[in-house]
Amino acid sequence: MSNDQALTDTFRAIEQTYAGLHGNADEAVARIRARLREVADAPDVQEFQCAPKTDWDVVVLHALLKRYGIPAYRYRKQRRTTVLVRVSKRFMNELLWPIFTEVSAALHVRFSAIATSLLPAIAPGPYSLTVLEHDHGAGALCENCRRRLLEAAEAPPPR
Repeated sequence: MSNDQALTDTFRAIEQTYAGLHGNADEAVARIRARLREVADAPDVQEFQCAPKTDWDVVVLHALLKRYGIPAYRYRKQRRTTVLVRVSKRFMNELLWPIFTEVSAALHVRFSAIATSLLPAIAPGPYSLTVLEHDHGAGALCENCRRRLLEAAEAPPPR
């Protein structure tokens, strides 16, 4: 089974769990949409502002909203990552947001695995950052930092 298929299966399993089903992906979508229709006129329908942390989270959220037929919007001058939806609080808390967080977490695990396998081809590890004990003030480098920067630029690339 490919990694892409495994990720798709993981998504379907998450969706089926929250729909209360096991084994039928199409019925899970239908059940979630039916639940959304049931609570469409509930007294707890309100506007939710979702602010996904990464670009991929935005993509996942938009995909789920489209899958369930929930229109997303934002107001003028809001960030492009801000996503507003009008749904029942219960639907948001019991279905939409838990599905989103689990799918997003599974996707991040997959992306981390890809990045981890790719990094050695870019440069051998370990990867670290030097902490400077001094401040450069107005952005001008001190002589010591300028020298280290030039040495690093002249060094041959790692193999």
